[in-house]
Amino acid sequence: MNGVPVTVLLTEHNEATRPDHAEYEQFIFHTDDALLSLKPDLVITYGAHGVLQEAMRHAKGRGAATLFWLHNHGYENREIFRYADHVLSPSD
Repeated sequence: MNGVPVTVLLTEHNEATRPDHAEYEQFIFHTDDALLSLKPDLVITYGAHGVLQEAMRHAKGRGAATLFWLHNHGYENREIFRYADHVLSPSD
């Protein structure tokens, strides 16, 4: 990708209510690695999968601001936004 390193994480499970432990840990490992090497000011994520909330928690712990990009309706559990410093939502 024009000299930009890319990490691809191959997963087989995509059930947010029953995450695969090994895939979850692998995602967090790569997240921590990226946070340490890139030292981002802002981490952006979207979706209700629990591993994303954990990634935001890790990002905040490393000093990055977090933004949850709200793409659709149905987020009735405010816990999803627990580690989000900001929420970006579309408007009509």
